[in-house]
Amino acid sequence: MASMTLTGSLPKFLHVSPAMVRRNPSSRVLVTAAPRPPQGGAAGDAQKSVGEAAREVAGEAKKSADETRGMASAAAAQVADTTQDLSHKAQQLAQDAWGSAKETAQKVKDAVVGKAEDTKESIKDDAEAVKRAMNTKNNR
Repeated sequence: MASMTLTGSLPKFLHVSPAMVRRNPSSRVLVTAAPRPPQGGAAGDAQKSVGEAAREVAGEAKKSADETRGMASAAAAQVADTTQDLSHKAQQLAQDAWGSAKETAQKVKDAVVGKAEDTKESIKDDAEAVKRAMNTKNNR
């Protein structure tokens, strides 16, 4: 009976014919074999294709990350350029406004000084006219 169970389990591990086991029924030899790794076939091909697919996906992910990094860098450079342009335009606008304000203040000053000069001359002329009128009145 023991030889029958041994005969039934041996073909799973080794290629031993049942006749070899039946020759010596009194021996108690247990034969085991280490499971062999798959050396091809569908499982090996599947492992290889999964590994290749994983490497391909990793390569694509790296490529995509590099492209995204490049696009972000370009966008940041464009933002910096735009900010610098706007800053320059704002500075130019402020300088133009300051120049215009200075010109307007100078015009007002000139107008006020001119009017003051005219008023001063007018007052002098009126004062001399009053003085002459007083002198002619006193001389009469």
